[in-house]
Amino acid sequence: LIVCATVAFCMGIDKSNVRYVVHYNLPKNIESYYQEIGRAGRDGAPADALLFYTYSDVAMQRDMLEEEESSIKEVKLAKLTRLQQFAESHLCRRRTLLAYFNENLDKNCGKCDVCRSPRQTFDATTEAQKILSAISRANQNEPTSVIVDILRGYRSNKVASNNYDLLKTF
Repeated sequence: LIVCATVAFCMGIDKSNVRYVVHYNLPKNIESYYQEIGRAGRDGAPADALLFYTYSDVAMQRDMLEEEESSIKEVKLAKLTRLQQFAESHLCRRRTLLAYFNENLDKNCGKCDVCRSPRQTFDATTEAQKILSAISRANQNEPTSVIVDILRGYRSNKVASNNYDLLKTF
């Protein structure tokens, strides 16, 4: 059996055997997210939560909040920022959620996406310096595509006509 609920129905699901909670959009705050994922696994069996997130979700909610005439608008914006930080975090999601509610775990959960597949990082200092140098040498006046052409050493018409192929970063 599959039950599909939306926030419009307040997720009033009174079932103990919910296995999956999927968020197709970002909730408004961590409190809402926590309450909604708490619908899963009430019987003690394993359950999963999946959050689809894009920055456009945050931008849309921020725009709506900016238009709002409310004495707690700043609080709502701060809570949205905290949820965005959670969604983009490189730290154990369970620890992050519990820490938000002043509960602390001594170790990572080992089950969330961050614990199971830690993000790979690398030092991009040299690459960033090259990009900034190319932008500066092109007088901060060219679109990204031209900067990419310069860095790749591609003699496009725009690169050749502006002598960008003579730059050190070409």
